[in-house]
Amino acid sequence: PYSHFVEIARWSLAVSCHRFTEVKMPIGPAVVVAAVYRLLFRGGLSSSSSFPGDPDLLSKPPRWRDFVLHFGGLRRLSSVPLIVFEDRVIPDSWSAITFAELAVDAETRVRLDKVVGPRVRHLLFFYIFEENMELYEKVQSCSPMLMRLFRLNEWLFDTTKLMRRMMDMSNETVKAAEDVIFAEFDRVGSLLERHAYLGDGTGGDAFGGADLAFSALVGWLLLPPNFHAGAVNVPEVDEMPSNCQRLLRQLRDTRAGKHVVHCYQKYRVPVYGVGELRPED
Repeated sequence: PYSHFVEIARWSLAVSCHRFTEVKMPIGPAVVVAAVYRLLFRGGLSSSSSFPGDPDLLSKPPRWRDFVLHFGGLRRLSSVPLIVFEDRVIPDSWSAITFAELAVDAETRVRLDKVVGPRVRHLLFFYIFEENMELYEKVQSCSPMLMRLFRLNEWLFDTTKLMRRMMDMSNETVKAAEDVIFAEFDRVGSLLERHAYLGDGTGGDAFGGADLAFSALVGWLLLPPNFHAGAVNVPEVDEMPSNCQRLLRQLRDTRAGKHVVHCYQKYRVPVYGVGELRPED
């Protein structure tokens, strides 16, 4: 539930005004549940989105013992958001944006999917979760029973250590990830000097798919209002590790950071699940 790619899908569903039931699973058990859903429904294996441990994102090839972790089909099967809609699956975040009748141009999608999103994930695990396991457990946002499974899975498989290895984490790669994020914020800020919104990623006069995707993907580095719209136990800024607070304040002061806060304040509408009444009802 805390994934920034899941937030794209969740926000897209809210924009499309579809009510839905979210199956929340913590890291570990989610691998099995997501794989079962993908195998059960038509279209579940059609995602082309990046995923944690994508070999194209690593600075060095995986060792033989890590092969399963990096094998594209298996990782994508269980690591990318999916939506079961009637008798088929909307297989990833980008398909969810299309489902909401928003657009992201091809070049922007590739950059957000294969550069921005993975670098945010890199920083997320390194700065936010590696230093504070209590915070890591909090953002799983699942029931007590599922959290027992989470802890058992962590004890048996040391999942967080595996994920850090999948993402090739080190001080050097984290510094490189920060540089990439600042460069992307500069690029987005330059575009916003000429346009009110990102639109499809080329600039526009109205909120579009690139505004939604960029805002959701960098949200963990800004903690804007309405982030995850109540679906996740989002921490306060002062709960974050000091390095993450430093990065957050620097990014919030940029034009791109202020745009993300604006998008979340104005366009991140509440999500109403099945059986819930909207205020106008």
